[in-house]
Amino acid sequence: KFFCETINRPPLNEPSQQLDESSKQEAKERASLSLSAMNMLAMREHSRFELEQKLGKKSEDNALIAQVLNRLENDNLLDDQRFAQMFIRSKANSGFGPYKIKQELQAKGVGKTLIAEALVELDIDWFKNATELYLKRVARVTDIDMKEKHKQSRYLQSRGFSGEIARDVVGELY
Repeated sequence: KFFCETINRPPLNEPSQQLDESSKQEAKERASLSLSAMNMLAMREHSRFELEQKLGKKSEDNALIAQVLNRLENDNLLDDQRFAQMFIRSKANSGFGPYKIKQELQAKGVGKTLIAEALVELDIDWFKNATELYLKRVARVTDIDMKEKHKQSRYLQSRGFSGEIARDVVGELY
């Protein structure tokens, strides 16, 4: 304490010194969270909600997590609209329909308005996708009767296609 007083510095146990230490700790935690978030985004796009959940496992400071996420959004590294478009494109190419995709996006915290906008912007031909999926699946089936048509229609609906599209695809092809 005497040494600190002689050079006009407060002792280490003074409140101002403790504030410096806590702000240094906060800066380290912020940097660590930012790095973790950027590493996750480098692997694939994430929604804000997904990143918030993942970063919540690394830190209990919700305000700090919000700061990191806001910064990523300002830097255009995190964008729910871009995430929704990439997710929709990927799932549509994997044979899923709009209803299933909407449901999964909502579970990932993407708003209904963003989902609707992304679906309109991408302008995917859902009938064509359902037809391709159906043809892949039916190629293995040799006996197509009414029972099999219903089964195939239910399959298309379970993949997220509307009942109307499922009936049209199954009815049009057989």
